[in-house]
Amino acid sequence: MARILILQEEPAPGRVLRKSLQDHHELIFVRSAREGLEQAVRCDPDLIISTVHLQHDDLFAFLGAVRSDRRFDRIPFICFCASLSRWAEVGNAAVAQAGAALGADAYLPLQHFRQGEGFDIDAIRQAIESHLHPRKQKNL
Repeated sequence: MARILILQEEPAPGRVLRKSLQDHHELIFVRSAREGLEQAVRCDPDLIISTVHLQHDDLFAFLGAVRSDRRFDRIPFICFCASLSRWAEVGNAAVAQAGAALGADAYLPLQHFRQGEGFDIDAIRQAIESHLHPRKQKNL
């Protein structure tokens, strides 16, 4: 079981992540980059996920702070886009490229996991778990 730190300011993006991961991993939700860094020190996460649409913080500043701190620089970092808007779809490639340039391990847009009116929760979990170090992946 891995410990996953998730930065999200609003509860809606976390619902899909919570549904996908809560039965398999310990989830720690934070609402600001500052709180995320403080919790990273306290909880020693195995993975960090940040939603990309933050109103009060900057995803790239948070990612830069994580990557510039030797305590966290090897922790896998996933940028997660929960927006289903056309604008988000258009910007996916640019945000993914910027995140990769700053050291993100993955960019996961929720749009890729649509399944009819809902989402493929297992596929989301598998995509996220693929970035965990092998010793932290739950045997299913």
